[in-house]
Amino acid sequence: MKLKDIRQEFVRQSGRYDLTDEDGANQGADFYIRAGQLWLDRASEQKRDFGRAFSLTEPGNYIVRFPLCRSIHEVWVFDLEKGHKLRKKSLSELKLQFQKPFEHVDQTLPQYFCPANFQLAGDAKPYFDAFSSRADIISSWQAYEGVILMPVPDRQYQVEIWGKFYSGSWNLMRMFLSGVCTIPIFSSWQRREP
Repeated sequence: MKLKDIRQEFVRQSGRYDLTDEDGANQGADFYIRAGQLWLDRASEQKRDFGRAFSLTEPGNYIVRFPLCRSIHEVWVFDLEKGHKLRKKSLSELKLQFQKPFEHVDQTLPQYFCPANFQLAGDAKPYFDAFSSRADIISSWQAYEGVILMPVPDRQYQVEIWGKFYSGSWNLMRMFLSGVCTIPIFSSWQRREP
């Protein structure tokens, strides 16, 4: 079953014909289909959900991004010689410990990590306005998009994130179920009042 077929079935069952055009192209339906797929991933525990993501840090860059992570169990940093397991801290704990903007923290081997979702920050580095209560980092019930490493890395390290990840591909069976499961999710969103 192709995405276009699932999209058409979703539109037929939901009655929302405005979410595709006449040719079946996406005009908003894929958002609900993807939400259904994420819901299925959270609702069913599979052995393959647990995995690892790898990334390289750059000197002076304290943000490591990776996609589709449901939960972070461990974070490891490797140089050429050995690996080092990082301790988890919240953003407020990091702010209290380092007491200055992260860009100005001394660079060395990272010791801590903070799970983060950078939805408000986009592609730019998150801005912390002098460690006030506002930061362009939010926690999310859906997915983590990266971690903040502290202290700031002094050189390139390999970062290994152990955790549970969402399925990243349009698996045929999950796609079919996503189309079916999207209907109740869509209906519940429509019933909410502002």
